[in-house]
Amino acid sequence: MEPQKTLKKLKESAVFAEWSKKNPDNFFSYALKILEGKEEQPWQLGFYLKEKDKMASFTINPGNIEMQKEEEVFKKPDMEVNPIDIKNVKLDFNKILEKAELFKKEKYPDELASKTIAILQNLESYGDIWNITFVTFSYNVLNLKLSAETGRVLYSHLESLMDFRQA
Repeated sequence: MEPQKTLKKLKESAVFAEWSKKNPDNFFSYALKILEGKEEQPWQLGFYLKEKDKMASFTINPGNIEMQKEEEVFKKPDMEVNPIDIKNVKLDFNKILEKAELFKKEKYPDELASKTIAILQNLESYGDIWNITFVTFSYNVLNLKLSAETGRVLYSHLESLMDFRQA
C-alpha cells in the first residue's frame, strides 16, 4: 500500500480520530518502511506534536492500527520538524525504490543491500523527500535523498558502518 493510501486509512480510523481529538496541534511528519530482502515491515506514520516536542507513531498493519508510545524527537536541538505535503508525493513507492536501486547499481555496483530503510520526510534544505538508506553486505551505508515529486537524486553519500563506531 502506498503512503498516501496508508495515511488516508489511518486518518479514517477510530484510533487516530480519538488521539487527534486529544492532540489537535499535530501534523504528519514522516512515513517509514523497512525492507529486508523480500520481507517488508508495515508502514509506520509519524505525527509531530509541536507543543510537546514529541512524536506520535502509528503502525498500520493489514488488520489493525497500533499507536506507539509518544517519544522524544530524534533531531538536533536547532532543527525544525516540518510537515509533509502529501500532494508533493507524486511517484509511487515502488518507483522511488526502483530509482534508488538504479542509482545504487550505476554508482556503486559492488554494493548489495541487505536492508533498505525508506523515510518520507520534509527537510528544510530539500523539501519533501524520500530518504533512502541501504545497509550493505559489505558493511557500508549508502544514503540517498530523492525528490518526492520527481524521484531525482538530490544527495548521495556512502560511508562505512565502521565509521559509526565510537572510539
